[in-house]
Amino acid sequence: MNPVLLKSLNTAVVFFILAAAAFTQLINTTAVPYTYISSELYTFGLVPLLYFLLMVFAIYQWSAQVNDIIVDGISYNFIIIGILHGSWYLISLIHLYLVEAIVHTTFTVILIITYYKLEYYYPPEGIFDNLLIHKVFSIWTAWSLYGSTLGFWVAISALDNLPLSIIALIIFICIGWFVVDYYPTIIGFFVIDYSPKSDFIFSAVIVWCLIGIAARQVDVLPIFVTTTTGIGLISGAILKSIVNFFSEHRR
Repeated sequence: MNPVLLKSLNTAVVFFILAAAAFTQLINTTAVPYTYISSELYTFGLVPLLYFLLMVFAIYQWSAQVNDIIVDGISYNFIIIGILHGSWYLISLIHLYLVEAIVHTTFTVILIITYYKLEYYYPPEGIFDNLLIHKVFSIWTAWSLYGSTLGFWVAISALDNLPLSIIALIIFICIGWFVVDYYPTIIGFFVIDYSPKSDFIFSAVIVWCLIGIAARQVDVLPIFVTTTTGIGLISGAILKSIVNFFSEHRR
């Protein structure tokens, strides 16, 4: 696998995502249909941050010290994810909601696989690896999980009812809680000489999504109670993770 070719394609894919996103925002004026798990518009303010980090990633990947993680760890997954992500934007122009949901879920699954692979086999070797590679995939994966779920709720009206929405939110909350509280322990159990840190960035993105949903659904009591409970639960786990982090570094 040619590293220069791979990194060049990664860079091109980042520009494709940005171009597709910008083009869609300029052309598409149709509001996304309301669902029980819709969030306030400001929640999507996370997207510009994500795209900025992707641009930084496109630059940082050219560093020689990250060749292994880019070539062997991420490999062609980034290209596939990026093409699907950019295509999802373009498909949204014709409002084929089910196709959008399927495409979004496809690249989300690949993101999850890549994220897991990075955490399991390619732990960060420094702060820049952590911030500019691992945390980029943390944010992207967590945000895409919400996007995929919302996509199916928009596409399939039968899903958009209170019981199923609450179940989906509970699963979403459990994922956020699991990643920050239990996931590192499980990896550490199976991987010798590896003590991963809790990924509170992933879970913080989940909390951000829940805040947006709670604000939008404040008049729908079951949804509001579920989301606020999840916010408290995951935030507590994040706080514990941060305290543990500083406690370990004081020793």
